[in-house]
Amino acid sequence: MITYKEYSPTQFDAKGLGLNDNQNWLVLIGQNRDSDVLARSNYTCAIEALESVDPDGSDYEQHSFGHWACGWLEVVIVRPGSKAYDVAVEIEACLADYPVLNDDHYSELEWSEHADWVDQECGRVANDNDQDLTDTYCAGTIAERFQWNSEHDRSPDDEDLHAALADLGFLKNN
Repeated sequence: MITYKEYSPTQFDAKGLGLNDNQNWLVLIGQNRDSDVLARSNYTCAIEALESVDPDGSDYEQHSFGHWACGWLEVVIVRPGSKAYDVAVEIEACLADYPVLNDDHYSELEWSEHADWVDQECGRVANDNDQDLTDTYCAGTIAERFQWNSEHDRSPDDEDLHAALADLGFLKNN
């Protein structure tokens, strides 16, 4: 970890910008608008671990900033020598050995975001065909049918998706 006074989000940013206090606190983890699921999961799990030893948040802080390149960013800083610092050292060591702080959280977040995306796609296709999805509609069933496990997988075309929704009884006419 580095001190906040040594931290800059990119090489083009001033170090220690935006925080007059706590310049000697240490930067543990950050995320921004463009962070992937893994970075967001690790950020959330790091906060949860810090909250477990410092529920009042007196030895760690989250700071949010607007940023010219990525829209916004958040960083977590910890007070050196505190219980939060000890947890931060453990987190840093864990991430040095394996990139995921909590496999279950990461998997659940990844699936949830993918299911939301599948929902949007299915809703769009139904709407384009003047139909609605039924109450029995299930994103998991559609994803399984196409072996569509992430938004990075090749999506089925609209016709195939519409046919699958119809075959599974997930469409109702308006």
